[in-house]
Amino acid sequence: MPGLREALVAESSKRPTRSAELEPSWVVDIGDFPTDLAWSPGGERLAVASAAGPIVVLGSEGDEQLRHRGHELGSLAVDWSPQGERLASGGQDGRARVWVPGDSSPQAELRGGAAWVELLAWSEDGGHLATGSGKFLKVWDASDWSEVGSFDHPNTISGLAWRGESGRLVTSSYGGIQFWELGQPTARRTFRWKGSLICMRVSPNGRWIICGSQDCSVHIWKSASGQDLEMSGYPLKVKQLGWSDDSRYLATGGGADVCIWDFSGRGPAGTRPEVRQGHVDAIADVAFQPGSHLLASLGRDGSLCFWNGAKGKGKKALGTGGRPSSGSKLAWSPDGTSVAAAFESGEVVAWKAPSVS
Repeated sequence: MPGLREALVAESSKRPTRSAELEPSWVVDIGDFPTDLAWSPGGERLAVASAAGPIVVLGSEGDEQLRHRGHELGSLAVDWSPQGERLASGGQDGRARVWVPGDSSPQAELRGGAAWVELLAWSEDGGHLATGSGKFLKVWDASDWSEVGSFDHPNTISGLAWRGESGRLVTSSYGGIQFWELGQPTARRTFRWKGSLICMRVSPNGRWIICGSQDCSVHIWKSASGQDLEMSGYPLKVKQLGWSDDSRYLATGGGADVCIWDFSGRGPAGTRPEVRQGHVDAIADVAFQPGSHLLASLGRDGSLCFWNGAKGKGKKALGTGGRPSSGSKLAWSPDGTSVAAAFESGEVVAWKAPSVS
């Protein structure tokens, strides 16, 4: 797909610029490398998974409220149920666990099927939890934690999401995209691709399915028709994908520059992305503020930048000045007032959302 390489070359001669530095609202050291972050739906709690295993639940002001034992060999993922009354976690012990705030013992323990449980997804109504573990895709009934779905997946699952109705899911893996429905053991539809897809994001409106690929490209499908296109020319593998809530913009990493693609109208085919430069090392994560086009990008250089992600707007970033450790994860609070970032040093840091013109 034309556009990306030309846009990167056009911006390459420009030095990264950041305006006034922002001070954090709180800093917490959890004592180990944070592997995942998840805000509760009400924004009153932030769950932090750690490489050592424990899961730390912080209050909105950074106060530690609870420390679960998590997973013995390391925790990999955390996700709150839509109502916020349960927290699911996955780990290197091959299990998913479900926790209730205030209780240090798990409510449920679910066997994922392979050595690691890396992917978790609650259905929109909170009635089901899907887990991805190697080639095993399983669905659990949240009323009694019985296994109600087990799917014959062709390859290791790299992405997992529900598709509207509670009984439908989509996954990514080597070989393409698969669509699943409860009660059917085989995929009801497949978008084939000869390559390894390493991550996946479905647009909020369900129209687009985006995957980062092993070959340093981004592959796109229209979910209704299967029509596809590719964004190539990234210097690194693209593991960082972030949608704006209105599905207008997609932000990608894949290098030290943030690329923002416009999906209005017929989508990005034949267009050039907006390029945002402010990091001196590879992007670790990108995320749009809920309800707006304010974009946060976290770098391996320890810096966090905020951008106006709208087309033709604000190429200068507000920066955080950088932390003394590589960044790993970003998570906006549901109301968009704060963003939390995790760093390999064990720090979890929060900033208030700035105003970016």
